[in-house]
Amino acid sequence: MNCGARGGDVVAYHMAAHGLSFLETVKQLGAWSGGEPSKEHIRPTALSPRDAMSVLAFEGTLAAIAECRSAKGIKPSPEDLERILVAMGRINHIAGMYA
Repeated sequence: MNCGARGGDVVAYHMAAHGLSFLETVKQLGAWSGGEPSKEHIRPTALSPRDAMSVLAFEGTLAAIAECRSAKGIKPSPEDLERILVAMGRINHIAGMYA
């Protein structure tokens, strides 16, 4: 720890010391008990800033329309409420990515 490196564990140290990926490291250390990981466990790539802005524009417009309708006294249907919650979740997720 005198070298100034911060945090991590044995896996992180081995990855850094040998320039390996996480999967290669845990296999070398004998910590991998399964076969090859399935595609459903691979994380999707992050949105580009341009794509994130596109999603924010779309979901923000949807939320603004819902608010305007609410201000006019129009109650949203259960389906509309569900879609508004999805929109808010997407907006919060993107805000967390870039915060």
